[in-house]
This record gives sequence, C-alpha cells and structure tokens, in this order.
Amino acid sequence: MLRYSDTGCRTRTEMVWHCFLSIYCVLVTLAFSAIGQTDSSHVCLARGATIYSPAEDHIKTPKLQIVQGSEKPIKSTSPVVFDAVINSTGRICDIHVVKAPDRETARQLGHYVGDYFRFSPATLEGKPVAARLRLVFDEKGKLAYPK
Repeated sequence: MLRYSDTGCRTRTEMVWHCFLSIYCVLVTLAFSAIGQTDSSHVCLARGATIYSPAEDHIKTPKLQIVQGSEKPIKSTSPVVFDAVINSTGRICDIHVVKAPDRETARQLGHYVGDYFRFSPATLEGKPVAARLRLVFDEKGKLAYPK
C-alpha cells in the first residue's frame, strides 16, 4: 500500500497534485515529440530533392489535370503571374507571386490555385520529378499559360 510519506508528500492533496503534474508533463512531452515527427504523407518535397526547370533541364512539363470545384476564378485588372513548385506527385508545394495588380488579388488567386489545381508531374526520362512552373492568369482569372 502506498503511503503519502513514501512519495515525499505530506498530504493526500499534495500527492494528487504531484500525480497530476507528472501526467501533464508526460502528455506535453508526447505532444511535442509528435509535432516533431513528420509523416511522409505530409512532406511535400523530400529534403535535398532536385527541383527541375523545364527550360533548362529538358523535362516534360507538368500538365494541368483537374481544376476541382466550381468556384469562379478571381478577376483582375491585369495579368497575374506565379512561380510554383510542383512535386513528383503533381501537388503544388510552393507558390510565389511574380506579378499582380495588388496584394489582395494575388492572395485570393494564390489560394484558388492551391485549393483547386492539380497537375500530372513533370517527367525526366519517364520518371516523375519535381519542377518549377510559371502560371500566368489573364484579366478574367483564367489560366493563360500553360494551357
């Protein structure tokens, strides 16, 4: 039988409090260790992965496969240009604004692209690879390049 004095506690309340703190510390440690672990399904690009450029590396460029959803694209006062990194599964991993009429249009169109666009991956000698791709949208918010 465990007695309060065996735990170094003077009262039952003190022992319960120490047990609570111990359990809390274990749970916090487990939570932080889980955050530090990366599941391969959540990794967009493997560390050290090569990102190819269609113009420089003579790869077959990623092709737009599906535009999911029926949400209308964002209209703009001038063309909007993005540089995107498409991984070897066709997922957009990174997107940067190159040219946009204003910050809000760039933000909205960037979210639209990230949420609804999927690509077939670029290929090099028949194998899927990660690649940079320039996306150009016209004033109506439609993809002008690549088609």
